[in-house]
Amino acid sequence: GDALLEAGLGEALTLTGQLNQALPHLQRAATLAPEKPETWIAFGIYHKERAWHSLLGGGAIFGNHRFLDSLHNRMKIGAEAGELEAAERSLEEAHACFEKAVSLGPEEWRPFAERAVFRSFAAALLETIHAVQNSTPDQEPLRASLIVPGAIQDLQRAAELDPDDPARLGVLAFLPLFATLYQEHLPEETLWHSQPPQILGPHAQTVTWAVARLQR
Repeated sequence: GDALLEAGLGEALTLTGQLNQALPHLQRAATLAPEKPETWIAFGIYHKERAWHSLLGGGAIFGNHRFLDSLHNRMKIGAEAGELEAAERSLEEAHACFEKAVSLGPEEWRPFAERAVFRSFAAALLETIHAVQNSTPDQEPLRASLIVPGAIQDLQRAAELDPDDPARLGVLAFLPLFATLYQEHLPEETLWHSQPPQILGPHAQTVTWAVARLQR
């Protein structure tokens, strides 16, 4: 109980940008319940947010509504080498935390869902870091980097473990479609003029399963 409370408080503080206040709660959670996946999910989110702060500046709080725009602006403006290195270190820490959460909760949906989100997040940040280092501020590779095969697999596992969540099923139904568009450089109109099996290849079964669950 106390450990989950500490993890939850640490996560809430992290998501409101209060990273320094969050850390002691997360450390207490890790001391009290190192065997709980919730502990490492919360710690992973902390390190994920710290990577975002390192790359975008101390005042930036991660928000999906401006995610790609913020990263593309950073590509154009540039960043100090120390900021890039700090962001990469935090991404490595976050990766280790989400891997640990999945290993501790292999039959729980949330570790897989959070790792899926992190996989796409990390790919986009690493693409941004690469673009800054090479002075190539191209937005198309940034958009494409969000589509990570491992993320689709994690989302599918999360949906299998908790198959009644319509939001997760909806993402699982559409993410492979957009993945195929980006990877094959197809126009978005393809979505509305093709049957999924024709354009999805290996993802067809995943999408068909998710859509069938949504229609139940």
